[in-house]
Amino acid sequence: MLLALTIISFFLVVIVFLPLIKNSYWIFRSLEYPRAQKFVLCVAALVGWVVYYTAYSTINIYAVISLAVATVYLATKIYNYTILSYKEVKTVTSRNSSNELKIFSANVYQDNTQYDKLLAQIKANDPDIILLLETDKKWEQGVKELERDYPNTLKAALPNTYGLLFYSRFEISEAKVNYLVKKDIPSIEALVHLPSGIKVQLWGLHPEPPVPGESLHSTAKDKELMRIALKARDTKLPVIVMGDLNDVAWSYTTTLFEK
Repeated sequence: MLLALTIISFFLVVIVFLPLIKNSYWIFRSLEYPRAQKFVLCVAALVGWVVYYTAYSTINIYAVISLAVATVYLATKIYNYTILSYKEVKTVTSRNSSNELKIFSANVYQDNTQYDKLLAQIKANDPDIILLLETDKKWEQGVKELERDYPNTLKAALPNTYGLLFYSRFEISEAKVNYLVKKDIPSIEALVHLPSGIKVQLWGLHPEPPVPGESLHSTAKDKELMRIALKARDTKLPVIVMGDLNDVAWSYTTTLFEK
């Protein structure tokens, strides 16, 4: 059992620290995502060492120490995203309905055909703007009734799981579909005019994830996020970036995007 724990421990240590190598290849970037899961596995392995304690060999000691360091490292990295940490987004103390904007964003899964269920969710939530991802021409037709209540639209329906459909009940301007990094991966941008007259700069996107079958490198995804980050930095308007970013809050790219 100690041999198995030793192998598992060193394996966990490797997958914990491998993402520290700043490489765009998918195996490095995808391992950034499951930090919470890796933390649970590390804690379980440490419990295993306690349960099956006998006289440890030198290699066992190295395994336990390395595993403990990896566990502490993960704890420090995910702490800010738990209920134990402070809330970054400030709580609203007063409301002005003319300045409010309710958002609905959904990755519909292109092969799904349950249009009615999505429409029911939208009706129940009554958003002001809607962004639907993984939408092809069938989805465009399946949710066409949205245009009655949301007449301002941007559409890039595609068969490659990267189509986008955007609907707004508020006026929009300077609205366009962009292809920032690849000719078949669209994003949208628009100015949304709130009832108060305030304009909000909005971007909607769905970059490729760094996984086999999609993209072996994260270069295109990172480039798209950084281009929008630079645009957001240069505008004086309130900014909303929405969609399926195929990233996690603690990744290097998201941290750089936030800065």
